[in-house]
Amino acid sequence: MNITVERIFQIAEKNGVSLDFINNLIGGYAGKMDKWRYNKVMPNYQEVSTIANYFNVSLDYLLGNIHTPQPAHRDSPEATALMEPPPLESSHVYIVIPGGNKSKITVPPEKAERLRKLIEAAFPELMENEEHLL
Repeated sequence: MNITVERIFQIAEKNGVSLDFINNLIGGYAGKMDKWRYNKVMPNYQEVSTIANYFNVSLDYLLGNIHTPQPAHRDSPEATALMEPPPLESSHVYIVIPGGNKSKITVPPEKAERLRKLIEAAFPELMENEEHLL
């Protein structure tokens, strides 16, 4: 298990917080925590930042750069910048049709989760082996 994921799981357990709660906190989908556990998907910066802010620990601790879960220094300019997750960027969906035709669809951040849910509902078999997420 990745050190960041290991520390997220440890700090959640230490604070009596379920992995389902963590999943909801970051806006995850069913099975995301298992994908983290088995290194199929790694948490992104925004997810780690959200978790660090919730538990008031530094990003350096969750990333494995330091060994003690120090509180974030909330009054420094660097910490203030880290407390705000980066703005969401547009996602892209690529569709490759046999014969080589490829379409790239840009999905605005506010619609990415809805699109993921629609695809998951309509084509659950596609989501079983997903490698890249919206």
